[in-house]
Amino acid sequence: MTTTGTEFMVGGDFLGWDIFTNYTDWAQDKVFHVGDKLVFSYIISFHNVFTVNGSEFDNCTVPPINEALTSGYDIVTLTSPGPKWYICGVDDHCSLFNQKLAINVEKKLGKSSSHGTSAFMSGYLALVSMVVALAIVLV
Repeated sequence: MTTTGTEFMVGGDFLGWDIFTNYTDWAQDKVFHVGDKLVFSYIISFHNVFTVNGSEFDNCTVPPINEALTSGYDIVTLTSPGPKWYICGVDDHCSLFNQKLAINVEKKLGKSSSHGTSAFMSGYLALVSMVVALAIVLV
């Protein structure tokens, strides 16, 4: 069974990645999971995207320019759980306009448990066991 993640247009479909959006407000009602994608849509040369650590996020520290995403339509796949941070490194967009996004990524629901059997399989096996037991009783 293949599952695809949710695609989130960062900042919303209208403005996207810009200096006008409050990204804390934008992210607060969303739940991000491993496998989801963040889409950063913006005008090239007006913005860029850096994946940073927590301290770089807090201080708006811009990494080397060669680490920037600059296509104007950057798609970031969330590959692991935990906190993730993104900033714009153009001019003072991060420090003056708060153009930065912090999210927490949760594990994908419905994956195998620590015992190697998913909840779906456990329910399926219980159903099969009941059907077999009923068949034996009726015979």
